[in-house]
Amino acid sequence: MADGPESENPFENLPMFGDLARALAGQGPLNWDAARQFAALAANGGATEPNIDPTVRIKLAELAQIAQLHVRDLT
Repeated sequence: MADGPESENPFENLPMFGDLARALAGQGPLNWDAARQFAALAANGGATEPNIDPTVRIKLAELAQIAQLHVRDLT
């Protein structure tokens, strides 16, 4: 693997990600709780997520059902 901007590994200069991968993929089964916590921390920076307005949630659920019908028709 080449060093520099043409490298295929975008995290090669960030050893934390390599350490994290080794911690999660050590011997034995993957620690899913730790993986979930790391993902949540990366996604929201450790802040709690606000509750979604119920009307917005319902509209998104309806939109997802419509999208599912379109995908089903195409596949």
